[in-house]
Amino acid sequence: MEKVRRFQAQHIDSRYIAIFLDALFFFLRKDTVEKEPIFFAMGMDIKESGGYEVLGFYTDVKKSHMSYVEVVENLYSRGVREALLFMADGIPKLDEEIGKAFPGADFQLRTIHA
Repeated sequence: MEKVRRFQAQHIDSRYIAIFLDALFFFLRKDTVEKEPIFFAMGMDIKESGGYEVLGFYTDVKKSHMSYVEVVENLYSRGVREALLFMADGIPKLDEEIGKAFPGADFQLRTIHA
């Protein structure tokens, strides 16, 4: 858990071409075993390599607007200052929340799931 906490708190680059936001559902054991979302943010870096990196992953009891807002706020607090494009599911008003933290970013709705 210490490695996880360090990863979740580490400073990340300030600029990304694109940031993808999504959630995957896994069975997690707490008091009981329940299916819960693990939210993740993956960034395409702006360097010549054009590689992708996992920027963060987060747990919550349900997939909601506020869960995604908290992910975006965490990315900002850890150092991201510019993203050209955010891509995410059709969470209502998520594009507006992203615009508050990253006013220059475009938003693209993801509509296809594998």
